[in-house]
Amino acid sequence: MIVDLSTENKLFLIECANWKSIQVAIDPEEAGALALEEAYQEYKERLALSPTISIFDLSNPNISPNDCHILNTPTALANAGMHSISKKYSTVMKLMINKINDNDSKDIQ
Repeated sequence: MIVDLSTENKLFLIECANWKSIQVAIDPEEAGALALEEAYQEYKERLALSPTISIFDLSNPNISPNDCHILNTPTALANAGMHSISKKYSTVMKLMINKINDNDSKDIQ
């Protein structure tokens, strides 16, 4: 892949669950959306998701922690136009949080 860095576009590495993607985009949000679209095309119903998506800006030759962006997966899914999946995944995350909170309160008693 050749990327013309004289444009607004940047090179991003996106990581989520058990997959990675390289995307050319203007910003991390666009890169995350493009990666999710491509991953969904590849995996369909088997697409693994984690609660967050890590996005690294590889365009900077001196990469620092400031070049890492963390996106909420449901938000990134919505940005990619995957509103139904975003809504379902938001529900799953809420159920997971409630289960964790329930277990924590049992441990306290």
